[in-house]
Amino acid sequence: MDEEFAAENLLRSIEKPQANPPVIEPFTKEEIAASLKACDRSRTWKSRQDLANSRPTADRDRAIILTLLDTGIRASELCGLLFRDLNLDANRIMVRGKGPGRQSKERVAYFGKRTGQAIWKNLLPRLEDIQDEDPVFVVGDQQGWRPMSRHVLWRLLKRIGERAGVEKVHPIDSGIRSPSPTFGTEGTYSR
Repeated sequence: MDEEFAAENLLRSIEKPQANPPVIEPFTKEEIAASLKACDRSRTWKSRQDLANSRPTADRDRAIILTLLDTGIRASELCGLLFRDLNLDANRIMVRGKGPGRQSKERVAYFGKRTGQAIWKNLLPRLEDIQDEDPVFVVGDQQGWRPMSRHVLWRLLKRIGERAGVEKVHPIDSGIRSPSPTFGTEGTYSR
């Protein structure tokens, strides 16, 4: 077997392809309104198009959408949000997100009054028992609350989007984005 070595690394001579990041289209005011309205009712029945049930998770779902819109946090950051990270008096949350290696960066994200009210309404059923280490957004019921996963969040937002007629659901890597950096649900700066 005859082995020869190359004078230089052949891989270095190959040009890197240009990577174009996907363009994430922000939601319009109409799409936001339709999504919030879609939180209240389930899909219509196939046999009776005029009939739709109210959803027991409507308060939680509305709080999730408003939090994502107002703060611009990522899906994983929303799912990892703990009660201790929440300050409803100052309308802010401490976000622990992506960082180098195993370290996570911390930052403060602010939200509007409407979002604060929605979060409070979401927390009311378990407010007596909630601990600092408990997640803000959960699935399940009083017999067994569980933290919401990114996959469950994605499915939830996809279904709400289908009911609302909104196609662009992309919460897994980037969170939901409002129409511009200066438009939140309160019309305040949201990034």
